[in-house]
Amino acid sequence: MVAGLIRRITQFRYLGYAMLGAGFLAIESGYAYAWLWIACASLAWPLSLHLSLALPLSPRYIQAFENFAGPMCAALFQFPPVLFMALLVSLVSGNLAQGGIRRLPEALFAVGVGSMAGDWTASRLSLQFELAPTGLSDLIGYAHILLFTSLLSAAGYERSLRMHHARSELKEESRALHAFSDRIAKYVDPSLSKRLRAGAAPQLPHRRLWVSACFVDLAGFTHMSSRMAPEAVCETVNLFLACVSRLVVKMNGRMDKFLGDGVLITFGDMDGLREEADSRQGIANTMLDFCASMPQAIDKINRELDARALPASLSMRMGAASGYCTVGDFGEGERLDYTVIGPAVNLASRLEALAPEGGLLIDEATHKLASDRWPRQHVGTREIKGLNEAVNLWQMPLG
Repeated sequence: MVAGLIRRITQFRYLGYAMLGAGFLAIESGYAYAWLWIACASLAWPLSLHLSLALPLSPRYIQAFENFAGPMCAALFQFPPVLFMALLVSLVSGNLAQGGIRRLPEALFAVGVGSMAGDWTASRLSLQFELAPTGLSDLIGYAHILLFTSLLSAAGYERSLRMHHARSELKEESRALHAFSDRIAKYVDPSLSKRLRAGAAPQLPHRRLWVSACFVDLAGFTHMSSRMAPEAVCETVNLFLACVSRLVVKMNGRMDKFLGDGVLITFGDMDGLREEADSRQGIANTMLDFCASMPQAIDKINRELDARALPASLSMRMGAASGYCTVGDFGEGERLDYTVIGPAVNLASRLEALAPEGGLLIDEATHKLASDRWPRQHVGTREIKGLNEAVNLWQMPLG
């Protein structure tokens, strides 16, 4: 409030000060109509303020006008040194407060030009006010310096308080934003979260990439969960998903979707940095590494469930397939999903449903890319819903 009041009062402060100062000097020197002069000057100040607010003038233009007009009036009325120094102190302080040290040369130039213009006008018009300095004029000058510097200090203090409050609010907002960001990050894949935090585009472009997809599902858990308390179901599924998530991150895979008691996991060169042939084999064998590690992970989960006395003993089945898929953001407006769409994903889902409990079924593309260290057995061909031709199925023993 103080700063706003100062900004409004101090419009044309230098010109108003010069006019009022001249009026008080005229009174002290016994000039006729001196009080009328003061009354006109007192009215001119708020009128000039209203005019400055009504016109589309920037504060810098008003400041430049005052830098010239105030010293010109002071020189024209032949102010004594104390009053002129009071005007100079307030003028320089005001310029420094509004524009910093860069505004000072401009202000001093305007002061010099205004003073010379006032002296030249007085000499051309033969004006001789002869306003001699007295105790009252000195008092007016000192009082002006004290009042102006006090108001300036008050405005600076209020500004520093506002800046302190703004910094405090900014810190609180930043802390809340980080907490919200950390919480939101748990709802997306870690690799996607890192890319977004690194400044990726708001909507990631669609690309056609070679992907190995794997569906992992808890066998028989739907029937098992119908006999468990909600808290036990939640704790069991959370243990399973947490264990799978850690394993996926370790092997540079991506948790694409949580599907109740199952999960879709994708492996691929999402940045497109590797040679395609090497990438395909590396992707497929990394996925098979993950699948081969799942039985140990399930055993670990079962031991943890026993330790917590939870009535569940988990087993899983898996299906995996490889092929070209479309990767990117899907959705419009307020809801987006960064996911993988393509035949390999659909086939992996169908193979998971056909896999035996504790087993893994893979398609022929994955079989051709897999290294010899993975034993596998051809188990025939099957017609798969959504595909135009029968698919060769290969079973890979786990454990």
